[in-house]
Amino acid sequence: MQEGSIAILDAVDSYELGRGALFLTYATQMIRKAMRSFMAKMSLPMAIPTARHSQLRQVNFLVAKFQMEKESVSPKDLLLTICQEMSVSEKVARGLLWDFSTIFQELAPDEQWEQSIPCLEADPAKVYEQELLAKCIQIVLAELAPRERMLIQQYQGLGGAHDDGITFQELAVLLNYNGHSAAEKAYRKAVEALRQALYAGSYGEYIRAKQAVVSARRNL
Repeated sequence: MQEGSIAILDAVDSYELGRGALFLTYATQMIRKAMRSFMAKMSLPMAIPTARHSQLRQVNFLVAKFQMEKESVSPKDLLLTICQEMSVSEKVARGLLWDFSTIFQELAPDEQWEQSIPCLEADPAKVYEQELLAKCIQIVLAELAPRERMLIQQYQGLGGAHDDGITFQELAVLLNYNGHSAAEKAYRKAVEALRQALYAGSYGEYIRAKQAVVSARRNL
């Protein structure tokens, strides 16, 4: 928890509002990375199969050599080097890099690898769907009634003073509801209104088209 708290402070210093990501979304990645790194350092010794250990030692050598020869480490170039030198596929090379970074703590196995290695990026369809959903949520939120919008934004911590959101009890005080249960009930109605608006618009059209494609594939 202490490592995570320190990571939050680091996230505050490096957070850029102009990038469009919520602070909580940005900080969560840094918190997870810091806590995983700490747990890896403090964990008990683990058994590694002999063959895997031999591969990781070879990866260790290639990484050290690559870092000495290159001024800046390019994940894509390093991946290709491992593929060529060890005669393995890109998928296997990525797994080796991940294990190496976890065990040796030499490279951070964060989102930089996925963003910098085109052949190993996330499914483009899923990326598109996530981006579309985020965009549609912002549009639909703006179209909701002010009270519904405030319920969702305050509870979820969207663009408010509380990035981690507030409780139903606090919502009841803020919006003058008769207790936390009334605030929770109103919040759930607002979420349902948001959901219906989402599926009635562009996001719903995308989901229906996706389902139609899946159905067509099954029929084929």
